Amino acid sequence: MTPQEQAKIWPDMSSENRRILWQQMNEDERGQLREALRPIQRTELKRRYECAVRSPAKRLNDYFRTYTMSEVEREHMRNQILQGRLESGARLRRASDRR
Repeated sequence: MTPQEQAKIWPDMSSENRRILWQQMNEDERGQLREALRPIQRTELKRRYECAVRSPAKRLNDYFRTYTMSEVEREHMRNQILQGRLESGARLRRASDRR
């Protein structure tokens, strides 16, 4: 399937199907999909698979010298971990039900 075809069906796919497709893609395919998506879909994709909570005011050098996560960043990371655990637990339950 071409990146344009994937971009057309991306909004209609379930979150689990999106995740599976995303994991099966290599970096070039992911980049082509990003380019083919509409801007709002690109933003949603970035929010889902990237952590960009840090404020842009922090300088990069300061970040690497003495960086500690803020409460907002910790909470965001906890939510991502919890969501991943819930998704993987649901997959395991569905797989065990099929047996």
